[in-house]
Amino acid sequence: MVERTIEFDNFLSVEARRAWDAYWAASPHSAPRQNACYGDVEGAQNHRVVYVTGKKDGEVAFIGLYGLSPLFSRNIYSEAVCLRGPVFDDIAFGKWCLAEVLAFFSKERIGQVRLADRLGIEIIEATKIEQAEEFFINIKKMYKKKALGNIARDDFFPVFDHVLKNGQVGVVLNAYSDSVYLGGLYLTRDGHTVYAYQLVVTDQANEKHRTLRLAPALFFHGMRWGREHGCNVMDLEGYSADIKGAGQLALVYLYKQGFRPSEVKSLGQYAAVVRPMIQMVDKIGRKSVASVQKPRRALARLKAFFKKKRIIG
Repeated sequence: MVERTIEFDNFLSVEARRAWDAYWAASPHSAPRQNACYGDVEGAQNHRVVYVTGKKDGEVAFIGLYGLSPLFSRNIYSEAVCLRGPVFDDIAFGKWCLAEVLAFFSKERIGQVRLADRLGIEIIEATKIEQAEEFFINIKKMYKKKALGNIARDDFFPVFDHVLKNGQVGVVLNAYSDSVYLGGLYLTRDGHTVYAYQLVVTDQANEKHRTLRLAPALFFHGMRWGREHGCNVMDLEGYSADIKGAGQLALVYLYKQGFRPSEVKSLGQYAAVVRPMIQMVDKIGRKSVASVQKPRRALARLKAFFKKKRIIG
């Protein structure tokens, strides 16, 4: 049986600091603000510092650097903040440690404990028709703006009712700030992989939080959703390490780069023609539709180009 222990310290000894730094450097889920040196920063800002160290069988497996903001005096605090943390790799052990952290700060007369500041962003699973409507309206608007084609209600809402609403095989994650819709991510999964199907970030997200990178936050929550359902891989739907040569996709690849993706080669789509006559009629029909849509898409790209020039200029 694994021995679990947790320590709460205002200072780290040389040995404890060495163990903290080693785990911080080795953990794949680490964060810069969880380096022990930021404890000195918190102290300089008149915050009480608490170093939380969780151990399994005597080995560090959880670290959390908390800065406590005083309320009326040095004995009562408004909140304890753990920026970009805590850091842990074992989810079950992390849950145990977090429960211990909350119990500890409750006894210490702390108003509230929160993790990294997300600018008030709330990300939830869409379970109501109104929430699905918000995602649909905005993804449809984005497709139209970028001339990507049309998304029909009859195609989306049956999927929402039978697949996405219960959040088991698929899900729509919606992001809000003060009830303002910022964007969403549509995910599906199989037994081991979660697939990012559609992503939308609204103009309101850029206006309300100009420095906010909403897409990575949505993808992160998508990864957590996949993991809760037994998945251990996420398909990011395309990635190239060559950011400089990526053209318009450079910014997309940049935030995907933060998840350290690995390139996986797969078989391309193959169609076997079994009824040539029917296939030929279908092909002619598709070409006719494309010939109508092509000028519209070209016009949309041209408008987007001149709008971009006006903004830059």
